[in-house]
Amino acid sequence: MPVSESRKVSALFLGFVLLLGTLASFAPAMVGSYKIRRFCEALPAGATEAEVQAKTAALGYSFTKLTDGAVEVEHPSSLGRVECLLRFDGQGRLASKTRE
Repeated sequence: MPVSESRKVSALFLGFVLLLGTLASFAPAMVGSYKIRRFCEALPAGATEAEVQAKTAALGYSFTKLTDGAVEVEHPSSLGRVECLLRFDGQGRLASKTRE
């Protein structure tokens, strides 16, 4: 028995709606991940901790000092994934950055 044309259209429409819903639900996390990676790449070596903290505050990112002396910078909509891990030297200058 052949499938009617209206069923094919309905199935296609349902698939399209489900795809759009999935994309809409994950889009903020994907955009947040992209933005924090660009932020991390753009940080110049030797930037002071105060400068980095001011930039993160201006952009609305979280700036969290970890117990090992590193700093974690995270976008609020990145679903809790660590995206940029920063380490500063003894003078408070950016020594290394890791994108995760």
